[in-house]
Amino acid sequence: MRKTPALLFLILIAGLSSGQTVAPPNVSHVIKAIKAGRLIDPAQGLVLENVVILIDHDTVRSIGKNLPIPDSAQIIDLGQFTVLPGLIDCHTHLSSQPSGDYYADIFRKTAVDDAIVAPVHALRTLLAGFTTCRDVGSRGLVDVALRDAINRGDVPGPRLFVATLFIGSTGSHGGRV
Repeated sequence: MRKTPALLFLILIAGLSSGQTVAPPNVSHVIKAIKAGRLIDPAQGLVLENVVILIDHDTVRSIGKNLPIPDSAQIIDLGQFTVLPGLIDCHTHLSSQPSGDYYADIFRKTAVDDAIVAPVHALRTLLAGFTTCRDVGSRGLVDVALRDAINRGDVPGPRLFVATLFIGSTGSHGGRV
C-alpha cells in the first residue's frame, strides 16, 4: 500500500496575499479530521464552505459539513484556508532540471547526479500541489528508482507514472542519453 497519505492529496492554498505558508502536517497518526474553510469540488463545480474531511490512514473516508469527528482523531484546523484535490502534471523530468549551463547539464552530469537531486524535486513537486506526475524520461532508470522509493515510503513525492528512457530525435535533448 502507498505510504503517501491521502492528507497530501489536499493542497493548502494559504494566505497568498499575506505570504503565509503552511507546513505539511504530521502524518504519523491513523485518523485525521481536517476542518477546511473552503473546499473546491471540481466534480460538482462548487466551492463548499466549512467542510470536514475525515481521513483513515491513507484514504479519504468522508467529506461533508457537521461530520462526527472520532475522539481519537488528530484535528487539523484549516478554517482559514482553501483545499482542493491534488493536481496532475503530465510532463515532468523529476530527475533533471536545467541549471542554465547547457553543456554542464548534458556532458558533466551523470545518472548518479540525477538520482541525488530527484527526491528533492519530487518533494518540491508534491508540496506545490502535484500529487500525480507522468515522468517522461530519465537517465539510468532514475525515474523507476524514484517511483519505487516513493511507493515504499522511503522518500515523499507524488504518485509517478514513468516512461524510463527518453525517446527523441537525434540531436534533441532526448538524444543525449
